[in-house]
Amino acid sequence: MLALARAEALAAGLDPSIYTHPIGLHGHGAGPSIGFWDNQNADPRGSGLIAANTA
Repeated sequence: MLALARAEALAAGLDPSIYTHPIGLHGHGAGPSIGFWDNQNADPRGSGLIAANTA
């Protein structure tokens, strides 16, 4: 997801810095993180499945 989002942003002439983290009922939740403020490359913490209909 990170690679796709970055490629689309770069193709549109943007300089993206993408950072997300999973959320849950108590703040941070289970699931993959997508991008990090200090790492815009592939990271094993982002290798999990992104389930449909989740935030």
